[in-house]
Amino acid sequence: MDIKKSVENRLLNLLENKDIGFRESRDFIRKCKEELKKDKLHIDDVLFSILSLGSSNAGVWNKALVSTSLIEMIWSRLSRRSVSWHEGGEILTPKLNQISKLEVVAGRYQKVLCESEPYACVYDACMALIMFAKGDYKESSKVCAKIRSKGYPLDAPYRSFLTGVNSFYFEDFYPEGANFDLLESFSFNEEALAEVVNSGVESLNIVSCDEKYFDKFSKDFIDTAEKASINHPTVFFVISEKEGFLSLGEKFHLAYVKSSLPHEPALYASFRYLVSQYIVERSSLKVFVFDIDFIFDRDICKNMLDISSGGSDVALTFHGYGIRSIAPWSKVSAPFSYFSQSRASKSFLMNYVGYWMLAWEKSTFRWWIDQNALFSSYQYISRSFPSASVYNAFDVANKGCANNREGVLDFKKLVKSGA
Repeated sequence: MDIKKSVENRLLNLLENKDIGFRESRDFIRKCKEELKKDKLHIDDVLFSILSLGSSNAGVWNKALVSTSLIEMIWSRLSRRSVSWHEGGEILTPKLNQISKLEVVAGRYQKVLCESEPYACVYDACMALIMFAKGDYKESSKVCAKIRSKGYPLDAPYRSFLTGVNSFYFEDFYPEGANFDLLESFSFNEEALAEVVNSGVESLNIVSCDEKYFDKFSKDFIDTAEKASINHPTVFFVISEKEGFLSLGEKFHLAYVKSSLPHEPALYASFRYLVSQYIVERSSLKVFVFDIDFIFDRDICKNMLDISSGGSDVALTFHGYGIRSIAPWSKVSAPFSYFSQSRASKSFLMNYVGYWMLAWEKSTFRWWIDQNALFSSYQYISRSFPSASVYNAFDVANKGCANNREGVLDFKKLVKSGA
């Protein structure tokens, strides 16, 4: 018997087992996926075949395994390059046929899964993914609000990724920035920063983090920036209980930042965009925004010069394909961005501030908040400034991303866990 048939038979048998939960269902699907991959087969093809023909059995099948299979089918199908390739913009037309097929199959299981929790919540997540793929963020935000209010099941698939719903809102845009005053929640040496800003340079690099990340990654950032001849200054904003503004060399500065807000990773990730708005609004500078673990080379240096001199209003890092290219909290990621002095750029940052303020106050779990705010601002300028030049910096960010270096991801997980 070939692998595909074997997987289909085992899945059909297990669907009749009433005793397994989400964890067992997830582990089973993962093992099947690995088996199929060895023969260059796709799990979504197997799941689509069974789910598209077996809905008449849905009432007697195990709901945990049905809902797990459904979300895995949608996730895997939308993650295939042949189905969901993007070029940093909106959904491409060739995807729509595939999305419609997924929506039809998912709809056949709505009644049986929505009869009870937690299966209804997983079904909602399935529909949110489909709505993202269709570009329907208004309706998807309503579905995400349902998931947020109920709480996504502990052992259900893709739970970590779906925590992004906790800070995703699509109710409005915030061109006035919601009257947010940075200095009400953060304090730093404004005079020392003004000296750097007004030193005659055209651009400024901005990084924000906590002390652990600064101690771990700042040396490589500085060393590679110097070797790549990055010739405008960098300010590391480090959120801490310390005070001061220190020189780390001719072009590198450390600004300690105190905050009245809870010190958590979402705050460290967000502050660089909040302070970018503060700087762009009060100066003539263009700003580049980086992750602290970014590493440079001469190609990146040239890319930066091309971006700043090429007329781009903003540069953003868009995911290239798959679920992460359509979900609001991952479509625009944060390792590298650029903001000019244009009206579109200033409006982007103003909306970021307004969205962030709303989401910070409403959310109890704030991881992903910075990228949800970036997504909101991208949507805002796409509608309000349709001729704005938005540079897709995916290739730049991909070269500078340090996650593939040994130990980096392990360190990030350790810090995130609070260790």
